[in-house]
Amino acid sequence: MPKRAFQWDLARQVERIDWLVAQLPLYAEWGYQELYIHLEDAVEFPSLPQVGRKNAYSYKEFSFLVNQATSCGIKVIPIVNLLGHTQYLIKVPELNYLNECLDNNGKPLASGQVCPVNPDTIKIAELLIRDIAPFCTAGKLHVGLDESYHLGKHPFSRKEIDHIGLSAHFARYVGKLNALCNAYGLILGMWADMLALLPDAISLLPRGISAYDWYYYPFNKRPKLELRNFDSYDVSKALKRQGIDYWGCPMNGPFRYEVLPVFKERLINCIDWWKRCLETKASGYLVTSWETQRMGAEIPRLVDAAVAGLWLEKEYDPKTLLELGCKRIYGKGGRKTAQILWKTDRYPYSGYTRWMINSNWKSLYDAGNLKRWRKEDHFFKVLNKVKDLETSVSLLLRLRGYIAARDLWVRESSQQIDALQECILLSDNKVLRKHLNFLSLHTLKFKKHLISVRSVAKKVWARTRNPKERGPNELMLIEDLKRLEMWNSWLVAAKKNIGKVRKESVFGSPNRLLFTVENKFPALQRISIQQQHKGGSVWKELFSTFFIEFLAKAAVKKTVLEYPLSIPLIGTKIGQKPSLRVSVQGFGKLYIRNIRITDGITTHNLRPDTICLGQDAPKKGFPVFDWTLDKDFIQIC
Repeated sequence: MPKRAFQWDLARQVERIDWLVAQLPLYAEWGYQELYIHLEDAVEFPSLPQVGRKNAYSYKEFSFLVNQATSCGIKVIPIVNLLGHTQYLIKVPELNYLNECLDNNGKPLASGQVCPVNPDTIKIAELLIRDIAPFCTAGKLHVGLDESYHLGKHPFSRKEIDHIGLSAHFARYVGKLNALCNAYGLILGMWADMLALLPDAISLLPRGISAYDWYYYPFNKRPKLELRNFDSYDVSKALKRQGIDYWGCPMNGPFRYEVLPVFKERLINCIDWWKRCLETKASGYLVTSWETQRMGAEIPRLVDAAVAGLWLEKEYDPKTLLELGCKRIYGKGGRKTAQILWKTDRYPYSGYTRWMINSNWKSLYDAGNLKRWRKEDHFFKVLNKVKDLETSVSLLLRLRGYIAARDLWVRESSQQIDALQECILLSDNKVLRKHLNFLSLHTLKFKKHLISVRSVAKKVWARTRNPKERGPNELMLIEDLKRLEMWNSWLVAAKKNIGKVRKESVFGSPNRLLFTVENKFPALQRISIQQQHKGGSVWKELFSTFFIEFLAKAAVKKTVLEYPLSIPLIGTKIGQKPSLRVSVQGFGKLYIRNIRITDGITTHNLRPDTICLGQDAPKKGFPVFDWTLDKDFIQIC
């Protein structure tokens, strides 16, 4: 059986030491043998005191945590990113010069990753490794190296790549880091995604290291590459030929802004990786955990408890696994909790277009299609009436219920904008004021809901974290409240002067560009709507988004995913048609249809046909990762 390991992502938020320590005996009981801790700047580095953030674990605190793990029979492997995801180093003014990414004048940008050819990069890496080595109780240090998409952008790197090639450039840096690890008696560990993109690098890597293959959707036999239109790949055989340990890595928790995971998909992903690890005779199985700051640490722990059923009970049914996990955590009431959590999968809060509402109420357009949002709102209202649920689950259900209510309220309110425009056209002031009064009452009711949920967000955060800090859920609610107050002010102004109805609100302006995006071949597509300025020499971006769903239905080679969008045309006069174009960036094609422009009263069809924009997703090689590069575009007016 492969080694069983779990991971804590402490880089996004610091969990309380007492809570973490209390979990260790449970994990040992469930059969986990190793703990991987993703750190970045969440721990003090004595040799580089400027790196650790304000609330970072002290050396003493981290030592206590590692010692407690050891006493439970769990070995620790810290994760110290040393290529991709090195913003924690780049942000330090004294270390910014290490950046791979430079501006047009050759100065380091504010963000990027460290340059592997800069001789000081290795010097800094050695200091980090030296400081963290005492905590590597498994004799291994994981150095990350995943998603290192800026390779080759620095003149130093380009020179080396021109001489030896990109694969050798990457492998040479791994060799340097491996030598540093070996000097401290440590085995190097790295993520394997870059090896899927640069397979020629595998034969150039040092023997004896460990490679961690990850993919976070259900996949059955082989993992896939998103940017290649979910084409499957297999690096396990090449790694074993090179004498490199192969690990399989599922994921237990949220994608980005989720407050509840899609439990079935998370558990099937864990099942698929367990089967693959057994089939490939993998050295280990690591259940990763990422970005739990909105969900809290308790739900990913629950999934870890469920996953243990793979080796404890030899169970392969995801629903049964969830029940087993809930019983391990919650005892007799576990089955009821599992049934409720399983139901939440019906309405996943996932994907970039779904998450836009967190920061933008202006680009949501579901004309005449409020049925699905009413059903979702009703669904969570019913779930929130269930009694005797475990506290952490009950709190998250209330938070998820708020999100469902917000989705409905924002769409209902934004649709009323068109009704107000029609009243202006008909000079029907009586009906107009009736609409405005209704919207004021509707807003007041939603405001009460929002304020009540703020205490819920605080409680979710405080269960495992410093209660004096504000978590992202509370910050999201604060921003929602600000937008709500702006909307209320707009309504008050409109009651005093009905001409204000034609002005911009938090839901956008009466002038809007409307269209539908179809994603038939998922990859990493990004759309950008741009408006022409300064005599035609400048195109300013009005709106952009990726079309990543983070759901199994979108992790396929061919499907049809539809996204109706509404883009406010700020600064344009009523009825004016500005110069606009649609651009596709990233990787893959998109289909744009039903393009029209409206002022809230009159709608003009701009393109009756369906437009295909973009390029086929790459099938091989290491592509240029520049999300702002227009791969294709068309001027629509």
